[in-house]
Amino acid sequence: MAEQMKKEAEARERAEKAREKAALKEKEEEAQKNKREKHDHVNKRNVVECSFVCTQEEENLRYNELPSNIRLLLKNMQKVDKMVCLEPVIPGDAEKLWEPTSVPYDHTDLGDYIVQSGGVKAFEMKKPRKNNKKKGETNDDEDEEELVLPEVYFTLSFSCDKDPYKIMDRVAGEWGKVGGKKLYVKKIQSFTTVSVVNIFHIRTDNNFETILAEFKRALEEAKDYAESKSLEGSDIYILEDIPEMNMRTMTPKIQGQKTEQFQGWSGAQHRLRQVLTVEVDESVAEMVKFFVEIAKSKRYFQKLWGYKVKVTALSNMGGGRGNQQSVQKVDMAAMASFSRKHTNYQNITRMDGIRGILDLDKEVPYYSVSEPDKVEGTITLRKILYSEIKLSDGYNLFEELHQAHAMAPVDVVVPNIEEAERMMLMMQKNSAAFIKFFIGFRSTIPMDTVDAVLAKTMDPVLVADIEKCSWDNETMVLTTPDDEEIGKKMKMEEAAWYVDMFEDDGDDSKKKKIAFASKEALDELHCDHSFKSIHQRKGTSATLSKEESNKVGSADNPMQVEDDVSAGEKQYENLSPEELVALLKKHNITPQGTVGPPPNFERSETGTGEEANESSDSSGSSSGSSGSGSSSSSNGSSQKNTSPSSAEGNTAAPGLGRSGG
Repeated sequence: MAEQMKKEAEARERAEKAREKAALKEKEEEAQKNKREKHDHVNKRNVVECSFVCTQEEENLRYNELPSNIRLLLKNMQKVDKMVCLEPVIPGDAEKLWEPTSVPYDHTDLGDYIVQSGGVKAFEMKKPRKNNKKKGETNDDEDEEELVLPEVYFTLSFSCDKDPYKIMDRVAGEWGKVGGKKLYVKKIQSFTTVSVVNIFHIRTDNNFETILAEFKRALEEAKDYAESKSLEGSDIYILEDIPEMNMRTMTPKIQGQKTEQFQGWSGAQHRLRQVLTVEVDESVAEMVKFFVEIAKSKRYFQKLWGYKVKVTALSNMGGGRGNQQSVQKVDMAAMASFSRKHTNYQNITRMDGIRGILDLDKEVPYYSVSEPDKVEGTITLRKILYSEIKLSDGYNLFEELHQAHAMAPVDVVVPNIEEAERMMLMMQKNSAAFIKFFIGFRSTIPMDTVDAVLAKTMDPVLVADIEKCSWDNETMVLTTPDDEEIGKKMKMEEAAWYVDMFEDDGDDSKKKKIAFASKEALDELHCDHSFKSIHQRKGTSATLSKEESNKVGSADNPMQVEDDVSAGEKQYENLSPEELVALLKKHNITPQGTVGPPPNFERSETGTGEEANESSDSSGSSSGSSGSGSSSSSNGSSQKNTSPSSAEGNTAAPGLGRSGG
């Protein structure tokens, strides 16, 4: 009896302790709930892109993998940060989810917290992707056994106190164990993003952060312009900040194009067809398009990215993965032309960089020549590099110039040709010296303006070393103090013992030459922006851009159509430069002022390198005969020069730099 009573007492004691423990747990849960409800997260509504490959063979079981994996993901995130919770897609439509076991298996209820792509077909077995199929091959002969398990894509949002990126890094391993693939925090905190613009004639291997920074800068300028001019419709946008954006690559959709023709292409070939696309939250898409149109009309994009860039607005037919996008207010024929030329552009250009530039866009004032104290305007190093650094055929060396902000690295895009390669190698020696010498001998910009720009935009060490450098204007070779040491190393490497020991290893790949772009491809690159068609035979059409039409016949570019040359002028066509000089002397005509080539004749886009060279030779000969102090010889060739100012001083006189054709 006593033993029985003792057991009953122990049972009552255990039950009491269990009740106390349950009550304490309930109290703690209530306190935790109150704490969670009142908690203000440090990082709110972080949107995460997720995906996983299903593991179940039965389709019904694959549906349950989605909520099961989300539960596991939430459980692991709370191990890193106890205050992690899932947020509803639309704030206020549902309560926050704190407990992993609260994630519903019902997909309708689950839709309050995630956005899943693909619908019911997302869980069906898929045919394997075969990008290496030959043209004409299909998957019709594939049977059910060749199907693969699907990859399910979805987006969710969570709030936390710790760094969300570090939380994702911590849980990535466990996510991979259950077949997880994608798991990253989106830059744009939105469930629905849309593409607003495609950017043609910008290389897709550029740094995305840099391109986005410059894109936002153009939109900021457009916003300021809209506010200053009180443009119609701008009142609802000018008070808003430029939103967060994301950039990715995509292949532009062209109506009527058969994509089967691209089957069997390599990944590199497919990437050449891709363009840069800017994505924003759906709610701010119209505002971004509004400012993009202003930036296009004011040429803010061309100022940053060169005159070839084309920014096209898009109209989105719903956001999310797999949704199609159509071009808005853009001629499809023009779109096809842009795509073809963009592919060619990427194929014949290459990326490079310039060291020593501190600020591409620092505005430096320049002054009137006649009134030295009068400020005529401002100029930037970016503008000088675009307009004054030319190839021998008159075209720009730099197709693109990029810098995210002051002190950031400078990325450039140049034609993939040998001449551009040589010029970039010279620039890497001392970019400040190269710019000064090149402009000094081949441009009409006053040297005091060039010096002021270099002083405020380039590394002071490079600027100080300019005086220690020398320049051969005929070969465009820059010599720096470091070249002597480099020359010693080169001599050692050319020695027989060095070649035998380090280079004679039988590896022919090291001797492979660089594959440069063809001349025909470069003609295609420049044909829309040159005077190429102006020399066509009589009766053929010549299409020029608006800017080119304004240039033809102007004081800075007094060009004439070939068929309009008078008979009296034609008698001098075949004269050599020496004969022309002799003729000028005979008639006592001085090649000063407006007579002879204009100051920027060499730099005009005449379309052919031969014409520019002929003009240069004539200019050099005339300068030599006039006794202007030029270092050029009578045949127009130049000897080695050590200072650009020694030829013409610091004035923008005609013939400056004409000695170096």
